[in-house]
Amino acid sequence: MPLSWGDISADRAREIYQSNVKVISIITPSSGSSNGNPVLVKYKLDSDYGCSASMPAAADFQYSIDSGSNWLNATADPADPLHSGISGLVVDSGTNDFYFAWSSGVDLGFAAQSSTIAFRLRAYDGAAYSEYVSSGVFSIDMLPDAPTLYSPANLYFDKDTTPDFVWLIPTDPGADRMQFRI
Repeated sequence: MPLSWGDISADRAREIYQSNVKVISIITPSSGSSNGNPVLVKYKLDSDYGCSASMPAAADFQYSIDSGSNWLNATADPADPLHSGISGLVVDSGTNDFYFAWSSGVDLGFAAQSSTIAFRLRAYDGAAYSEYVSSGVFSIDMLPDAPTLYSPANLYFDKDTTPDFVWLIPTDPGADRMQFRI
């Protein structure tokens, strides 16, 4: 539905189009959560502007490292099996769930640690964009925890000259290969 504003008798008239697809919400990551790489963004799209048939849509994804003051385009991880893609998303008159696998390691670096990350997205119906919908602020922590020595416990050493050291090796949220030197 085009709307005109301003002096429509002059050539300065502008048209505004409402997108037939809108972003309902960002479900994950939730506010306050801690994430690694990739960050799985679950969101809902809807086409409730009088469209009864399914329609293709696209989505535009951005992240912020400063709680939403500045925004950068997010890199997708298309290899993630839950990633829905960024275009060709089929939306009907009901609410549809989709996933965007954000490759946070590519955008932030695989040693990133921040508690001021935010995410936003908007839908595109082929003619117009919807408004942005933003997530709450969440954390990225791709640094692994330190390994924990289980054995020998409590600084106990016997007379064995070849003791076995048993460690609990943490998982790496950044998906990098870890190496420890003892």
